[in-house]
Amino acid sequence: MEEKPPLFSERAKGNTTKVVLLYCLFFVIMKIVAGFQGYDWGLNLLIALPFFIILMLGYWLYTTHKINWTFLLISILAMAAIHYFEADFVAYYTQVN
Repeated sequence: MEEKPPLFSERAKGNTTKVVLLYCLFFVIMKIVAGFQGYDWGLNLLIALPFFIILMLGYWLYTTHKINWTFLLISILAMAAIHYFEADFVAYYTQVN
């Protein structure tokens, strides 16, 4: 019987999923807190929307035991892209509004 390397085990996939979901939850909460502190609600909720979608989809996949590496990879890449372009988006949003 051939065993998977520890990096690609089911346990590692579950732990990685939990980290991604907790990070998304933290990010959404921080954007809501920023709204209560007087920052633009529309901008913060717009930036938090992809994280909320990842959080809800990931939670559903995790609870139904259908999580896979493809979802995790796409989620991590999307989160990295959002963080990378967040400053540019904020600058564009403030110019438009």
